[in-house]
Amino acid sequence: MKITRPAIEQALASISLPGAGKNLMEANAVKNIHIFGDEVVVDVETDNPALQAKKKTEVSIMKTIHDQVNEKAKVKVNISVKAVKKKDANLIKGKPIEGIQHIIAVASGNAKGEVAEIWITFPDPQYKFRRKHHRLTNPTFLRSYQQILQPEGVVHLKTDAAFLHGYTLGVLDGWDIKPQMAHHDIYGYVHAPADVIGIQTFYEQQYRAKGIPITYLKFSFPTDATAK
Repeated sequence: MKITRPAIEQALASISLPGAGKNLMEANAVKNIHIFGDEVVVDVETDNPALQAKKKTEVSIMKTIHDQVNEKAKVKVNISVKAVKKKDANLIKGKPIEGIQHIIAVASGNAKGEVAEIWITFPDPQYKFRRKHHRLTNPTFLRSYQQILQPEGVVHLKTDAAFLHGYTLGVLDGWDIKPQMAHHDIYGYVHAPADVIGIQTFYEQQYRAKGIPITYLKFSFPTDATAK
């Protein structure tokens, strides 16, 4: 049979692309077909980087062209892997929150004085004494928050753990810090700020459904605040 482009395309349409559920032509995987006498060059693009899948496709193309078009055709197959756009590892996606333009995830001390608010929502209370250094409101963490907060920046703590609420009040007292707001059941407080109760985490909804009170603290660091 004479080697023609339509004949090659018809042959390629009988080959399934591994993992795609379509043949090579339907999947638009064939990017080019070059014919030079008895030589055929097929350029294929796939999103499957597995060597086994690429080799299987190459062998299938060569065999099918020999069987269906011309057994003496000199076939060369070039397979490239489609570049996958990398996701921004630091991008946090979600629904827009009214009044909030930016959320900064701080992993180091490089954001000194740049953060307006810190929200600590339902952290592990770390009940065991030997785990006290892992409590997110222990003095070590407070010093970190103090460094990255703007001069009038605030810290919010919402938790279902009355233990952590009380522990944090004790730590703040040791720093001579009087909370701007402290409530043992913020949803039971008729004057609760809208920004505090307007957004609920999944677990927060679960706790409330079980009748567990949600505590709340809001505080700032005076310029001379430090642990006694």
